[in-house]
Amino acid sequence: MAEHKEREARLQEETDDADVEERPDDLPDGVPAKATITIEEINDNRYSYWQWREGDKIRSQYKGSVNPDK
Repeated sequence: MAEHKEREARLQEETDDADVEERPDDLPDGVPAKATITIEEINDNRYSYWQWREGDKIRSQYKGSVNPDK
């Protein structure tokens, strides 16, 4: 248990110390600046999502369709 707490504290320090880029103009409220864009294909349609990690969980928020013809 102590190792787990030490690891969590170390990871938090690394996150706090990391240089965070400027917030992109199209980044919605509630999405951290460290979020990346992930593209998924579902039934021949491509969708993009903002995706980031909160602790042990991965969070996503829909960004939009990336199909060129739609």
